[in-house]
Amino acid sequence: MRRTKWITLGLFAVVALLAGCSDVPEHNDAWLSFKYGFHCGKYQDCSALRDFAEATAYYQAIGVADPTSYTLPQWFNDNGFVPGANVVRGVYANLGDLQIGRDMNCLSSGTKVACYVSNFGPIPSLRADVASGWPNIKEALGEVDGTVTGAHPFATVAMVSDTSLKDPNKVTFYGFNTDGELVVSVILDGADQRGSGNTFDTSNNEEGPKTVPRMCMACHGGSYDTNTHSASGSSFLPFDVFYFRYSDKDGFTFDDQAEAFRKLNAIVASTNPTTAIQEVINGTYPSGVNTPNSAAVDGFTPAGWSDNPTLYHGVVRQYCRMCHLAQPESFAKSTDFVGFAPQIQHEVCETKDMPHAQVPFGLDGKKIGFWHDQVAQHDLGNFLNSQGIGSCLPHD
Repeated sequence: MRRTKWITLGLFAVVALLAGCSDVPEHNDAWLSFKYGFHCGKYQDCSALRDFAEATAYYQAIGVADPTSYTLPQWFNDNGFVPGANVVRGVYANLGDLQIGRDMNCLSSGTKVACYVSNFGPIPSLRADVASGWPNIKEALGEVDGTVTGAHPFATVAMVSDTSLKDPNKVTFYGFNTDGELVVSVILDGADQRGSGNTFDTSNNEEGPKTVPRMCMACHGGSYDTNTHSASGSSFLPFDVFYFRYSDKDGFTFDDQAEAFRKLNAIVASTNPTTAIQEVINGTYPSGVNTPNSAAVDGFTPAGWSDNPTLYHGVVRQYCRMCHLAQPESFAKSTDFVGFAPQIQHEVCETKDMPHAQVPFGLDGKKIGFWHDQVAQHDLGNFLNSQGIGSCLPHD
């Protein structure tokens, strides 16, 4: 039942006869870079996302004495992931932004919350000669539920929050490679994988690995201080269960995991996230996220968007919400969108930098993302036109 709405919307988008952009344009700034210089430039010019020494200094600042020897099993032990721990687990594929399989595990103890997520499926890559095929959400699901023989995560990322602490570094970030070794950078978009180590061929504006925690903060929010090697103001993000895909195997369906995802969202709520994040969690669980077996309800519209639910569900929820929820520009109400209308037009139509992650933006050859969604383009074009702003988008 929960898949039906998505299938219907997908078919509608395909057959819609609205005039819209069909080709994916070239973006201007490296993916996930806007937190680090408003226009950071191409990957090779965006030093903030390639500062591997700074990433090492960050790990040391959050208590990892020797980042070169720290491992995922050590992180498990440091954060209470031991036999018998009350771990909450959810298994899914992320449809909205990454399109990879995810095995999420969270543990809450007192004021501390620790979560790690192992990533499965084709490794993000732009290159046809890399054995990837990313993004392929069906294959990602096949790996994460064990239907692909020898499935092994290609990476694991982790976060810890302690509400008894004050910033900086109240929320911390970690990345681990397939062997469980701590790494200073990770790949979550279509990187060029010809290089080895930290060397990547960027001659065709292809992108390489981006450093922890700065890449993480592009969606989890906050600000980074290179003087103290610290992150402040970051948030755990909600689990938008209706933008995930689930296995059909027993134990991995949405119905089988609904209560686990309620608990995961309750854990997020306990970390004192932004008001916008809390509003989405409360709206998704109208009977209370802390109420056992409280059902998630699709279609929540924030009170601040009651005047334009079409724009909210067609554009904001699909292509803006997950990252903006943790940002100062949360777009929690329609007046926020109105206030940023000229900038939205600039970033969508002129610099072609929003949505600012590759899957929601769109990929050539993969019919996903805003630039393949003629309905969303039309909805946003109507909004900009209503503000007296000309754009590259179609409108009534």
